[in-house]
Amino acid sequence: MDLEFVKRVEFTKVARLPQPSFDLPDLAGYPQIKQINTELEGERYIQLNVQNTPEWINYVCELLKKSDALGIVAILDCAYQFGSADIVNSGLYQIKKQLQKDNSGTEAGELLKRVVVYDNFENLGDVNKLLNNILDMIPTQFQDRPLNCILVSNTSIFYWNLRDEENFDDLAELHRICRQLSSKLGCYVLSSRSLFE
Repeated sequence: MDLEFVKRVEFTKVARLPQPSFDLPDLAGYPQIKQINTELEGERYIQLNVQNTPEWINYVCELLKKSDALGIVAILDCAYQFGSADIVNSGLYQIKKQLQKDNSGTEAGELLKRVVVYDNFENLGDVNKLLNNILDMIPTQFQDRPLNCILVSNTSIFYWNLRDEENFDDLAELHRICRQLSSKLGCYVLSSRSLFE
């Protein structure tokens, strides 16, 4: 094959829209997860305050089960909460165990294969950079699938640094990017924090 004539196609030009049937789990069943700051959000951008980690893991598990068979879920794991399905005590390991109760091992494996986890963040600026380039960061094997949801988990891990620096620009930028992505891509974008009132 003559590579001189091979054309590079950017994922942003071929990305598929989320499946219309995909919807988020109802928060009514999760009393320790509250929707907050609705004035910052768009129709598909939702900010959540999470006060119970097991309940949050259950919510994400339910989200994966509701996701379309081909759709993918991208998790930006700010606090190393989800890890890998092979690491005991990680969020994804707990989700794998729950999925295996409700599905065969093969079905549970297929559900987990549609999860892409990013967790190499030192600050909220790193999260924003990845969000700005999210479509270019999706692994090649998933680039023919719809992106159903982007989940930015536990952004509050960086709040202390923002407070110490007395500069919340990165937090404002996070909300701007999330609103923009939800509008541009038509997928759900969730950002969660864990601040206790």
